[in-house]
Amino acid sequence: MKPKNRIRKRLVSIVLTLALLVSGIMSFPSEAYAAGWLDYANQKITLGTAVSASIKDGDYYGPVESGSNAYWHIYKFTMPKKGLLNIYLESLSNRYLPGGSYDGSNYTRALAIYSSSNPDDIVWCIETVKIPRSYSTSRAMYYGSTEIALEQGDYYFVVRDFSTVDTPYYLTLSYKEPFINVSSISLYPASLSMEPSSQRTIVPTVLPNNATDKTVVWQSNNPSVATVENGVVTAASVGSATITASSADGEITASCSVSVKCEHNYKTSLTPANTKTDGVITELCGKCGSETETPIPRIENIKLSQTSYTYNGKVRSPAVVIQDRSGRMLKRNKDYAVTYSGNRKDVGIHSTTITFIGNYKGTVTKRFTIYPKSTKINKIKPKRKGFTANWKKQPAQISGYELAYSTDSKFRNRKTKIVAVGKNKTKKTVNGLKKKKYYVRIRTYKTVRQNGKTTKLYSSWSPSKKITVP
Repeated sequence: MKPKNRIRKRLVSIVLTLALLVSGIMSFPSEAYAAGWLDYANQKITLGTAVSASIKDGDYYGPVESGSNAYWHIYKFTMPKKGLLNIYLESLSNRYLPGGSYDGSNYTRALAIYSSSNPDDIVWCIETVKIPRSYSTSRAMYYGSTEIALEQGDYYFVVRDFSTVDTPYYLTLSYKEPFINVSSISLYPASLSMEPSSQRTIVPTVLPNNATDKTVVWQSNNPSVATVENGVVTAASVGSATITASSADGEITASCSVSVKCEHNYKTSLTPANTKTDGVITELCGKCGSETETPIPRIENIKLSQTSYTYNGKVRSPAVVIQDRSGRMLKRNKDYAVTYSGNRKDVGIHSTTITFIGNYKGTVTKRFTIYPKSTKINKIKPKRKGFTANWKKQPAQISGYELAYSTDSKFRNRKTKIVAVGKNKTKKTVNGLKKKKYYVRIRTYKTVRQNGKTTKLYSSWSPSKKITVP
C-alpha cells in the first residue's frame, strides 16, 4: 500500500472514530465498527481446521476500544448448533495471549468474537475470559486454549495487533457439544441376594439421556464379600456389601445392597474322640468354602452299674454308664455297643466289653465278679478243749468252706485261725483249744482261673457265734 493511501485510510478511520465518540455510541460492549471492518470479513474458517497467518502492513487497520487503531484479521465461522467453541492459538509472540493490559494501555481484546446478526456486538473477548498462557520450550512458542458457549449461528472471530512485526500465529476453532451434567442415577435391581461365586448384573439408568458423560464408576465397600466391574457383581464370600454407582465427576450416586448367603453343601469329616483325646466334626461347604468345627469331648468316666454279685443261678448283665469330660451321658447303641462274656451266672470274674461307635473310637473292658453264696453256722457245741460246728450246706458253685475262730471278737489276724473244709462237709470239730471264750464264723469259697492264674473267690462271712471251751 502506498504511503499516501495509508495516511488517507488512517485519517478516515480517525474521523469515523471521532464521529462515533461525538454521537455517544462508542461504548462497551457495543462498538460501531461494522462500517469499517465488515468489508474485510470475507475469509471463512472451517471448524476443526487450523489456519496460520501473520499481521502485516496492508491488513485492515481500524479502531479498537482504547480509542487507538489496530490491525485486524477477521474470520467468519458457523456454529452448527448450540454448543462450545474451543479456541486454540499458538504464536511466537505473547501479544495475542495477554494476561492483562497490553503495552501499558487498556487494550486487552487481542482476540474477540462478534455476532453476524449484530456485528457491533462483542460476544466474547479475551478480556472477559482470559486464556491461560503457556510456553513451549521445545517449539519456542506461546500457546493457550479455552472454551466458550455459543448459540447456533454465524460469527466473526478477530485477531488484532498494534504492530506489524509480521509475527505468525496458528489458530484452530473447533465445535464441541455442550457439557450436560448427570442429574440422576438409578439402579436395577436396588438390592441383590446371592450365593458365593455367583454373578449378577446391575443395570444403571443415567439421566438425562443426553448427558455429556454417562460414564458410571462402580465401587464396592466390601470387596471381600462382593466385587463389581462394569456393573457385574461377583459374590466372593458370605456377608453384606454395598455397591455404589457414581457419575464421572462423583457428584451423583446410587447404591445397591448385596447380601451373600450360601445354601450350604457340606462335606463332613470326623475325627473320633477316645479316652485320651478330644475329637472334632468338621463341615466344609463345597460352594462357599466356609468351615465349621464341632468339638467332641473325650470319654472320661466309664463305670458298670454293679461290679460284684452273689451267686443266685441267674445271668448277670450290669449296665454301662459312660460320661464325656463335659458331663454328658453317652448313649448305648448310638455312642457305644456292649458285649458280655459267655457264662455270666456262675461264680467267677466276668468281662464287659465296650466298643465305641459313632463319634467315638476305641474299646474298653470292664470286669465284674459273681461271688459264691454264703452259709451260716446252724449249731456249735463245746467239748473238752474244743468245739464242733455245724452249718448249712451250699449245694452249688463252691469249692469248699473256711471256718474261722478267734478269741478276738473282731477276728484280728494274730488271734485268728482259719480251717479249710471240703465242699461236701457240713460240720467241723476243732481240738486243742484253751479254756477260753471263742468266736466262730464260716464262709464259702470257689477256686477259679483268671488270666491263666488260680484265685479264690470268697463269700461274705457268716455272723459269728460265741462259745466257751471248757
